[in-house]
Amino acid sequence: MHEKDVGEVLKRTQNCFREVFDQPELEIRREMTARDVEGWESLSHVRLIGALEAEFKVRFTTQEIMAASDVGMLLDLVIKKSAAS
Repeated sequence: MHEKDVGEVLKRTQNCFREVFDQPELEIRREMTARDVEGWESLSHVRLIGALEAEFKVRFTTQEIMAASDVGMLLDLVIKKSAAS
């Protein structure tokens, strides 16, 4: 995936975070975890995964969802799944 494409994935992922967490000014960083985002708990994590699946037209396995513990892991997962589709 080209750097431009990675930037687009980041932008679209950030938009999903902003919508799910109702924080229009939220700026995500790879190292961010649930502790860094107000309202990021188990139910909102499921909503976030659903938003990412809809946005990128991909499906995540249960193992992938459970393993994604920070923004960077989610981004890498989206990039991997997007490249495969």
